[in-house]
Amino acid sequence: MIPVVRLGAALLWALLLPVLPAAAATVAPDGEAPPPPPAEMPAPPAEPAAAATPEVPEEVPSSDALFRESGPPVVIAEGDARVEVTQIGNRWWVTGTDGRRRLADVKRVRALMNYLDGLATVRPVADFGRPRPDAFADPLTITRGKDAVRLGGPSRIPGLSYVRRGDGRLYLMRPVSLDPATLNLVDRRLFPDGLGAIDEIDLTGPDLAVHVTRRFGPWRLTAPTPSAADGRAVDRWLARLGALKGDPAPSVPPADASYQVVATATDGRALQLTLAPDGRVVLGDVAFEVDGGTKTLIPARFDWMDKRVLNIPGDAITGIQVQQAERTVVLTRRGAGPWFEKDTGRVYRTWGEELFTLLTPLPAIGLWGDAADALGTAQVEVRLWKDRNLVDTIELWMGPDGRWWARGGGGVAVYQIADDLPAHLARLF
Repeated sequence: MIPVVRLGAALLWALLLPVLPAAAATVAPDGEAPPPPPAEMPAPPAEPAAAATPEVPEEVPSSDALFRESGPPVVIAEGDARVEVTQIGNRWWVTGTDGRRRLADVKRVRALMNYLDGLATVRPVADFGRPRPDAFADPLTITRGKDAVRLGGPSRIPGLSYVRRGDGRLYLMRPVSLDPATLNLVDRRLFPDGLGAIDEIDLTGPDLAVHVTRRFGPWRLTAPTPSAADGRAVDRWLARLGALKGDPAPSVPPADASYQVVATATDGRALQLTLAPDGRVVLGDVAFEVDGGTKTLIPARFDWMDKRVLNIPGDAITGIQVQQAERTVVLTRRGAGPWFEKDTGRVYRTWGEELFTLLTPLPAIGLWGDAADALGTAQVEVRLWKDRNLVDTIELWMGPDGRWWARGGGGVAVYQIADDLPAHLARLF
């Protein structure tokens, strides 16, 4: 039994040994109560957690072009806006959101292609993070040939945006500045190939009928009255017409309030268009709102008429006959000498030169009409001779209101003229 007792004591001792120091520590000397244990010190505040940042790989300028293909067609779409650029032969065409195809401005298309050629990815996104949830909420899609990419919004890395290639791989790149809603690639010229050599113009409309041709020489009017035309005025009109720029209008103007133009070229091709006073021009079945309107393209009845009643240089004339009522004065000269009155020998040293200054040309400031019947017989008649040949005749009338009218140059129109010529002729009487 002794071994058992010893084993029990040893076991008891082993169990009490770790407890005795703690129990002894709770017994104060002199039987006093033990002091309270010291309060536990609070833990120091934790350092704030650093903001999570994506693991950004080292940036290396990339030569990886965004597009694998560079040829047309090119489609740029965002939301409901869409622009398609195609090439047919040597021409570029652009189709907008409305589905209407129009000729493209070659310079703008080339600038777009150069811009797309310069686009390149900067950093691959695969293997180091996920894109923002809204990265492709409203993507801009660009397709070149069979190569399509989707451009998303800004990434977590400042200055870079998301882009997804057609194979599904995700990259980062500099933001792309393209908006199909405002991208203007259209050639706004109504006549990008010009008008060609126009030889005949017929313009009709409300209270207007003008026809001018140069098939047989310089521009000449056949309507509203047969006469020489102001070639410079006609050429300026053609230049303004050929330079027209505009955008499609929502509707076609009514034909009965517009002016119809048929411009025929030397080879017989006829250009037909409609000019509306409100600024619209109709080609075929498409109306355009043109820059600057159409006011300068709708001539008045006699705007294209050559308003020079006469244009004869003085050195081609050797005799002047002026008749007023019953009196006639005949002037002549020898070579470059002064003019003198044939009957009296009176010398006019400056009168002749001053006369031809007024006649070269004699401009019109108004128009009476196609005939002078209402004016009666001419009150003054001037005949110009070269040697014994009659070169031209000028007829002058003073109207009831005191204004002077003239007809000359073989024409039938009667023009209003200034008072300078009648006053000069009156010096002879």
